[in-house]
Amino acid sequence: MSRISITPLILLAMVASCKGVSETGGKWPPKDFVLGLQYTVVKGEVRQVRKSAKIFADGLVVYREAATTLRSRDGKLELPVYSRMCAYGMKWWSIRDLTRLLHDAPVLELADPAAAPPIGEETHLIRFHVTYMANHVDVVAQNQAVGLLNRVLRIVNTFLPPGHGITMPNMAGEEMEHHLQDVPVVTDSVAGALKFHEGWLSEHATNSALLLDTFSLACAAKNWPLAENCVTVLATSRPADVAALREILADCKAAAAEKPGD
Repeated sequence: MSRISITPLILLAMVASCKGVSETGGKWPPKDFVLGLQYTVVKGEVRQVRKSAKIFADGLVVYREAATTLRSRDGKLELPVYSRMCAYGMKWWSIRDLTRLLHDAPVLELADPAAAPPIGEETHLIRFHVTYMANHVDVVAQNQAVGLLNRVLRIVNTFLPPGHGITMPNMAGEEMEHHLQDVPVVTDSVAGALKFHEGWLSEHATNSALLLDTFSLACAAKNWPLAENCVTVLATSRPADVAALREILADCKAAAAEKPGD
């Protein structure tokens, strides 16, 4: 398949500017298409989300990586700090190709694969979920991605930033040609990632997952008012987490006070 150009987007731009898809008619891409991938590593009782990718029907792609995690004192609430990321808008033909390739795979036949033994002391998890045409698939793979899931992951990765992607260790399969050109580089910037999440949140003000992601970045950036506001909004949708969030915020403030020059 030939390479497809996209328009590079500045990380700090508002989400509205990321939309690259125009109305074309037909069923591809489905208007309700939403795809999500999350890669997590578990070691002992510690879970750390390392990577996340989200792709939407309007062509918006948000790829994120987390090097650190904020944890509540009891360890029950763990929040990735997505400081490395890029966002871009695919042209309509690119999101059309992705949705058709997944449908033909066929992605709707995915089921939870058999779990493989841990790799050393670590357990690797990939959660894949997709919604379109009133269908919903949500599966979790442990330590290996084989068969149909392997094919689906490799397809999705050809639409993510080159050199990045979401895979299991030692995942087999020949490398597939990347579908996009001019994809923006993954930028490592807490301030930049926070600015993007603030813009994203302006369009999805009550989305709990997005509020949690913004909260963790606000804590990392020492933006205490924004972190407090996220907790206030989350008190409605996730009241059971409020105490843990306030603990995390208090601990981040205390750590910042100990290192005022950082």
